[in-house]
Amino acid sequence: MKVTLPPLALPPGLVTGAVFLAHCVPTPPPPELPGVLGTVGIYASYKLAGWAGVGVDLLGVLGG
Repeated sequence: MKVTLPPLALPPGLVTGAVFLAHCVPTPPPPELPGVLGTVGIYASYKLAGWAGVGVDLLGVLGG
C-alpha cells in the first residue's frame, strides 16, 4: 500500500459521511466506537496473519 492512499481516501470518506448524515441514512460501518474498533481489529488481525504466513487452504480442507 502506498503511503499517499490513506490521506487521499479521507476527504471522500468525510463527504460521504456528511451525505449519509444529511439524508438521515445509517452508515454501512458500525456508527459506535466499539463497532469501529471491532472493524479495525479484524483488519489488523488479517494483516498480521498475512505477515506471519498463517493461512488455511479451505478448498483443500473440504476436498475441492
